[in-house]
Amino acid sequence: MGGGRRHMIPTSVYDREERNQRGRRTDGRNLLDEWVHDKKTRDLNAEYVWNKAQFDKVDPRHTDYLLGIFGYSHLDFEVDRNKGPSGDPSLAEMTVKAIQILRKNPHGFFLMVEGEEAGRQGSGRIDHAHHHNNGRRALEEIGALDESVQSALNLTSTKDTLIVLTADHSHVFTFGGDNTPRGHPVTAGRMDHAHHYNMAARALDEVGRLDECVKTALKLLDLSNTLLVVTADHSHTLTFGGASVPRGHPVLGLDTEISDLDGKPYTTLLYGNGPGYAHTTPTGRHDLTGFNTEDINFVQQAAVPRKYETHGGEDVPVYAIGPGSHLFTGTVEQTYIAHAIAHAACIADDNSHCEKPPSDDACAAAPGPVPAPTSRRPLGQVTPTVEDHKQQSRDHRAWSAGTRAWTWTTYHALTLLMLPLMVLLR
Repeated sequence: MGGGRRHMIPTSVYDREERNQRGRRTDGRNLLDEWVHDKKTRDLNAEYVWNKAQFDKVDPRHTDYLLGIFGYSHLDFEVDRNKGPSGDPSLAEMTVKAIQILRKNPHGFFLMVEGEEAGRQGSGRIDHAHHHNNGRRALEEIGALDESVQSALNLTSTKDTLIVLTADHSHVFTFGGDNTPRGHPVTAGRMDHAHHYNMAARALDEVGRLDECVKTALKLLDLSNTLLVVTADHSHTLTFGGASVPRGHPVLGLDTEISDLDGKPYTTLLYGNGPGYAHTTPTGRHDLTGFNTEDINFVQQAAVPRKYETHGGEDVPVYAIGPGSHLFTGTVEQTYIAHAIAHAACIADDNSHCEKPPSDDACAAAPGPVPAPTSRRPLGQVTPTVEDHKQQSRDHRAWSAGTRAWTWTTYHALTLLMLPLMVLLR
C-alpha cells in the first residue's frame, strides 16, 4: 500500500484519479491489471483498492492479498490528506489493515511500514518535508509514524513479535538554543566553549581527549562490578542542535531571546542548509517578527543556500522490542539489521537456535487444516532434550510403572507374612 500508481501503468493509459495524467511505463505493461488477473486466475481472496471508501470495505477475515495504490504520484502530506471516502487512509490505518490480514498466517509474517517516501511502501513523507525545509509538515509526518507504531503494538504481542524502528539517514534539521559564548579561552576539557565559538577543530580535539580518558578508565576497571556511563547534558548545532528554551515552549515558535548580533528573532527549529537560506536582504537575515512560524507552509531558516536540503551524516538510532530485540544495541552497520531480523525470525543460514516448524511440503501433503507451526524458543534459551521434555510433561502426582510394580510386590509379601500370625491368633 502507498502511492506511485504512475510507475505501474503504461504511457498509453490515463490514471483513474488524475484523469489528465498518463502512466510512466514504456514497456507497455499494466502491473495493476496483471496483479488482479493473476489473483483471479488462481482463485485467491484478493482486493485492489485506490481510495479510502474501498479500503474501509476490505474485510481482513476474507482477504489474503491486498494491493492499495492511493496516489498517481506521492501521497499527500498528513496535514493535507483528504480523509473523506474519495481520499486516502492514514499510515496507521494501513498498518492495522495489513497486520489484520498477515497475522492469519500460522507461520508468521514480515511487514515493512515506511514513514519516509510515499512512492514506496507506506505513506509517510518525512523526507520530502525536510528537503523543502518545511518543519511543520515533517513533524506531522513523524506524528503519523508514531501512531502507526502504537497501532502495531496494540495489535501484536512482544512475546512472539519483533518490532524494529530505525531510519536510513538523518537530516540537518536542528533545534537551536539561546546559549551564548561565555567568553573564556578554550583549553582542555572545554568542548562546550569551543562549540559556542563555532571552533569545530578545537571541539573535536576535546572529544578526542575525552575518548582517551574513557579508554584509560576501561583499562583500570573491572566491568563485572563497575558501571561506566558516557553522556552529556546537552548537544550543539554542530551536525544537530539542542534547545535551551523553557519546558513547554512551542517547538514551532520563536526562541525566547533574539539574536545577540542582528537583534532579530529566530525559530527554535533551524536547518543547516536548504531553500530556507535567509541571508538575501540588504540588511541581512529576514526579520521574522509578525510571522506565523507555526503555519503549515512556513519554511525554517537555513545557514547555507541549496535548492534542496541535504541528508545528515551522523549515526541514526535503531529501537527494537520483542524476541531478539537484544540484538539491536550499540552502534552497528546498516547492513547488520537485515541479518539480525533474519536471525530473530529463524530464516537465516544458521537456525540452530530455532525449533523446526513443519515444512510447507509436509503441510501440503497432510490432509485437513494446516497445522500450527512449532513454537520457537526465545533466542539464547538452551535447547531442551527429550529427557527434559519428559520431566516437564510428567504429572508428578502419577506413579511410574516401576513404582506401581514395587508397591504391588511389597503388598503381596506383607500379606504372606501376616498369614501365620493370623493362624496363631485363632
